[in-house]
Amino acid sequence: MSEKRSYKKSTKLKPDEIIAIQDIVLEYILSNRWRDYQRFARCLSETILRRRPGTEEALIQCIQKLRHSFYSFNGVSREEFLKRFPMEQVLRRLSDIPERQRVLEKVVIVTPSKPRSTRVTFRRIFPAIESVSVEEAKHMIGKLDMPERSIQDALRKALRERGATNITERKSDTALEIADLEDFSLEVGRQWYSFASVVKGYSSLKRNRVRWEDVSHQITKAYQGTNPDHVILVLAKDPVDGLITQLVNYGESVGNRNLIILVDPVDLARFLHSRQLI
Repeated sequence: MSEKRSYKKSTKLKPDEIIAIQDIVLEYILSNRWRDYQRFARCLSETILRRRPGTEEALIQCIQKLRHSFYSFNGVSREEFLKRFPMEQVLRRLSDIPERQRVLEKVVIVTPSKPRSTRVTFRRIFPAIESVSVEEAKHMIGKLDMPERSIQDALRKALRERGATNITERKSDTALEIADLEDFSLEVGRQWYSFASVVKGYSSLKRNRVRWEDVSHQITKAYQGTNPDHVILVLAKDPVDGLITQLVNYGESVGNRNLIILVDPVDLARFLHSRQLI
């Protein structure tokens, strides 16, 4: 079994280490009356730090591999640039910098990463619903027989107030729509998450209790459209006993058992009452 060693391009370099190399590179550029076009000195310094060449030959290869418009802008070739480049000075400075950023990776099997499993809840998104008790909300469930668009608009307005991105006004329903609220992001507990939302109003649900087949099409379209961290499913009617299990099973099938955030009629009533809409 072979092993491949490589350096992570995403490795975070410390500013003082970048400056240590950049000072040498920049001084050389300016001494030759060249312009540091598009931060070439910074780019080259970061490249050198990530590759950590240990010999003059390795350093030359490192410089030659970096493609940059600095050369054409200043009318200088790579060969001319390398003629008097302070190789020894850079290598000496590199040897003084601890190799904290050097990361060796053993690549044996490459597997796709799973979507992160999170614990975002509707109450964490809208903590104001806690001001409405469950018992109080149960008495208001009868008021949920309202236009589905009213619920969508209330949710849209509340999300905009919470600082969600990509919240736009819907002019009309079309066959091309993926979800009722598509591809928006929101910060919850100092962490940003992506969402889509499916709202099923009272009139759009033909049965007294909601089944998987009543919502599956919109849920799968909402997830497959943009692969969000969560799909918020808002129901104006109670689900059947097996629906929650089916929602979890679907989440697990795409690698995130907490994918769907269910907003049942009680939490919907709490939300709407906290917004003074019922």
